[in-house]
Amino acid sequence: MANYFFTSDTHFNHSNIIKYCKRPFQTVEEMNEKLIENWNSKIKQNDIVYHLGDFNFGNLNQLEMILKRLNGRKCLIKGNHDEDSILKKVNGFYSIDIYKLVKLNLNNEKLNIIMFHYPIARWDKQFHGAWHIFGHSHGTYDTSTLGKCHDVGVDNNNYYPISLEELKIIMEK
Repeated sequence: MANYFFTSDTHFNHSNIIKYCKRPFQTVEEMNEKLIENWNSKIKQNDIVYHLGDFNFGNLNQLEMILKRLNGRKCLIKGNHDEDSILKKVNGFYSIDIYKLVKLNLNNEKLNIIMFHYPIARWDKQFHGAWHIFGHSHGTYDTSTLGKCHDVGVDNNNYYPISLEELKIIMEK
């Protein structure tokens, strides 16, 4: 049975993101390798990973080389740095969407999860328990007044994807 994971804003091959976000890496190669290692330490081949945008900052070849090294079935929610011209040619994403609602079961609890690259103040089914997960803000967006939402970006989650179980714990706080 597949497990579900969520992440965002890996910015593979983007050297300036190290400086912009004060990431603890000396080079883009070191960052790429650590993100791949962290990803594969949690995610197995049959798991489903929702990446909420800004996956890669390199060319098509660099993107496909990274995708081949990452475990799981990768579903992309497009971010502002995910180039349409590259995405039209890439092999390796199971699906590509701009906005997505998924309905998942966790221990017989039905969960509605709204996914979008950007944080939004109001989302579908918000007042009926739906969660909103996003990226883009690199851990700088204050969600304290919004309800059940979380920045799943690597900068906000110790450079790891987070599991559905971990996300549930976060949403219960």
